[in-house]
Amino acid sequence: MNTNICEIITLVDGMHLKGKSKDGLVIDMDSRPAGVIPKGPAPMELVLQAIGGCSGMDIIFILKKRKRELEQFEIRIEGTKRDEHPKIFEEINIVYRAKGEGITMKELERAASLSMEKYCSVSAMLRNSVKINWKCELIED
Repeated sequence: MNTNICEIITLVDGMHLKGKSKDGLVIDMDSRPAGVIPKGPAPMELVLQAIGGCSGMDIIFILKKRKRELEQFEIRIEGTKRDEHPKIFEEINIVYRAKGEGITMKELERAASLSMEKYCSVSAMLRNSVKINWKCELIED
């Protein structure tokens, strides 16, 4: 069964756009013109957030299924774009950082690997056009 997703994007002013999901959830998007405070992230920043959110939710689910509770979890993502148009990402680097009772590096890496290689739809869409690197770190006290 296919799932259709419908998004509506509307102009607010300048380059400020609002995206509205089928459930009515709203996100602001904006460009980065000099001297103007943006009203939201740029679309390419949202791509990085999308891969982080998608894989992060997978990792959380996998660890919970293994009865591991996260005390802290963060994902650091950096994208490198090419200089010429279209300025697509050439490389995305992701660092998954976690802390929790009983969470080992091996478990965190296994969850990240399952996400990036099997479950994360966003990484699956990007992996043929951009090099995606990832690693895991345990957060120390």
